[in-house]
Amino acid sequence: MRALAGLVLTAFVAATAWAQTFAVSTIKPSRPEEGYAVVVQGRRFFTRQTSLKEIIGYAYMMHVGQIAGGPEWIGSEKFDVDAETDRDDKLTQPVARAMVQQLLADRFRLTMHRDRRELSFYAVTAGSGPPKLTKSAGNDYGFGTVGIQAFGQMSVQNATMGEFANFLQRYVLDRPVLDQTGIEGRYDLTLQWTADETQFNGRGGQMPRLQTGFEPPDIFGAFREQLGLRLVAKRDLAPVMVVDRLEKPTAN
Repeated sequence: MRALAGLVLTAFVAATAWAQTFAVSTIKPSRPEEGYAVVVQGRRFFTRQTSLKEIIGYAYMMHVGQIAGGPEWIGSEKFDVDAETDRDDKLTQPVARAMVQQLLADRFRLTMHRDRRELSFYAVTAGSGPPKLTKSAGNDYGFGTVGIQAFGQMSVQNATMGEFANFLQRYVLDRPVLDQTGIEGRYDLTLQWTADETQFNGRGGQMPRLQTGFEPPDIFGAFREQLGLRLVAKRDLAPVMVVDRLEKPTAN
């Protein structure tokens, strides 16, 4: 029964979030000179230099390490996706993710099911004292946003702890990040730390260096000192998506 529910997950989530697919979508191989990007902008969603694992990870808010199965090219071949709606209102991240799920089902014939497997991951947990978080006044988007200012600095606005964990696993850390804080609500925060070569997916050389008058702690110390939270390395059962079917994209 669990596998059957997962097989219909892609179409069901997209249909319930917004009963519409992208009006226009093109998928083509990436050019080597392009830089990595996954962007929601107005009515557009586009990616550059992204593997199918990374696109699936975006759509389901999972790290690539939580995507199991599929052919070898799911993680090695890079694609550019350009898609646009024909509605007047701007895409939000939740709606964009649901529409990307449907695009994956339509253009790549993707079907998956949910499972739990033993993985190495990071957990964001509550600290020993009260968290040092600023309650958000909201933003124009209605969802969490992130900015990476430098190699070892990120600012988050209007984000739940789940969205914050997702930003960390998408942009910063080399394994899944799970929110285990139990903290509700939306917050603004800034984090500064001394990054290492395992972080930012090897793209640290493309970023400006953090300019401070002091050397910040590593990311674990920064969590404790600046956020009043803990970042803990674990190995335990964690949610995954298992690919049952995947084909090369249909023609544009």
